[in-house]
Amino acid sequence: MARKGGAASASSAKRPVDLIAAALSTDVVDVLRGQVVALSGLGRDEAYNAILNDPAVLDTCFRLFRARPDLFDGLVVDADHRPVRGDDGLLRCGRSLAEVVALVIRASAKRYFRRKLRRRGPAPRPPRMGTWQQLTVFLGLSEPPRAPPRSSSPAEKLYAAIRDYLRYDWQAAMIPFYATLSPQTVVGLGAHLLRICEPAQLKSIAGSPEARGSGRPPLLLDTASRLMPQSSDTVDYEMLFRVAQQMDLGRLFAGQDSGGGLRRAVAQAAAISPDAIRAMMPVLGHDVRLFATFLFVAYTTLGDITFKQRLGREANTRPMRAWMTRLAASPLPPPTLEAMKDAFVRVMTAGSEEAGTVAPAGKISAP
Repeated sequence: MARKGGAASASSAKRPVDLIAAALSTDVVDVLRGQVVALSGLGRDEAYNAILNDPAVLDTCFRLFRARPDLFDGLVVDADHRPVRGDDGLLRCGRSLAEVVALVIRASAKRYFRRKLRRRGPAPRPPRMGTWQQLTVFLGLSEPPRAPPRSSSPAEKLYAAIRDYLRYDWQAAMIPFYATLSPQTVVGLGAHLLRICEPAQLKSIAGSPEARGSGRPPLLLDTASRLMPQSSDTVDYEMLFRVAQQMDLGRLFAGQDSGGGLRRAVAQAAAISPDAIRAMMPVLGHDVRLFATFLFVAYTTLGDITFKQRLGREANTRPMRAWMTRLAASPLPPPTLEAMKDAFVRVMTAGSEEAGTVAPAGKISAP
């Protein structure tokens, strides 16, 4: 990263970490102060600490960086002063953009854990000395006993367990929810943490028996075949309802009878045609969250009657095959409700005659 505005030159900072901290706390934070409401009116140091201390503010800053990379083109640069936008791009400081993102996420998480997970109990005291020992210490013939080393704090233990899984900017919003996990749960989930993008999912997965080492993936991290335990061409109602509850998919029915709407959607989704399932499995079947959410977004987008026409037992599967072709043509969305909803609605309401799509039955509330 480059430095401007009278700050110390890059050559004066020898370590890459020093260069990164210097750039983030000066030039980059100056851009953020002018763009992020929560930082307006704050000085550089105050803004820098506000960003690292508050995961919600950090998340806003990352979103701005991804949405408006042009604002940072003169600051986030490589050795030839060219803008770096891809995570694998090498910055002037010698680190990749992905490495810098991970450093920032870890710094914020460490601060948050220290603030929320306070150590309990007094510090260990040195053992009491007997009369003879006091005399030898007084005469300088021996050293006074030292207090036993203090064990790691809850914050230190959690950070040590999760540090290697703090890598991406989307994790800023998850930091407060990571703080609720025990180090044992983090170890049990391991790299699965990198697949959990929503608090509702994290809560369900962390509380599942599988997260405690049963050997089987938690339900929300399994494949869609988990929804069809009895047959490869039917969806199990109870299993689908469990997924919907654990993902809090009732959010799709906000402002309505969310419980009743969700149950009706589960009943309809569980009754889709085997041909529709076969069309979905190659594209969405590797992630039960994508598979299940597509069904519910289809139901809320198309409405009850059109959903039966497009996905029901007697449906013509040409529209479903067209939708899956569209989804397969670009990277699948991350398993957050907002991202999945946007991607799925797009392919179903594009108005293509070939896809057989229709206008949505009504707006879907934001999660």
